[in-house]
Amino acid sequence: MVIKMSCKEKDVVIRKLKRMIKDEDKPKYKNPKDLVETYQLVRDGKSCIRKEVEKDYKNYLYKRLRPATYMDYLKWLRGYLSECNEPTHYYDCKFRKYKYYVAKRFFRLGGLYGSNSINVIVPKDVDYKIHDIGHCNVYDMDGYEHKGSWVDIYNDTLEEMEKLIKEYKNVIYISDEM
Repeated sequence: MVIKMSCKEKDVVIRKLKRMIKDEDKPKYKNPKDLVETYQLVRDGKSCIRKEVEKDYKNYLYKRLRPATYMDYLKWLRGYLSECNEPTHYYDCKFRKYKYYVAKRFFRLGGLYGSNSINVIVPKDVDYKIHDIGHCNVYDMDGYEHKGSWVDIYNDTLEEMEKLIKEYKNVIYISDEM
């Protein structure tokens, strides 16, 4: 999709987007949805403003996320598996923390694909809005729901799960003796 704009229109859009992102705590825009929708419009186009919009959108998003730890993902995974759900992919490598984030506060997810895609773990007290899931995954702690395409098991998460199963069996065995 190519958006045709005059140079004057492009400048107006760029200024508007920069204003929207400038001050996160006291935004100068009424609706962050505008940024997400603008990003979606220019994402696939060959527009000269694509890179700037993409940068502004990522700036908006990453200010609302923090890098996830192995334990953040493991906590969600335990709950997800306890709900009789199954993982979709197994990897013979350690947890890839560079693609996982935990939401700190409300965010809007709008169409990140390929190398731009991320995985977001959402705590129970955080709301979010998905405009376009893209290649992203959202792991919701509220009900241990998953939105997206895959749930990964890494060799270190598998090892941790085996430890939990052994601990659980020992607790059952001890309690049966009493």
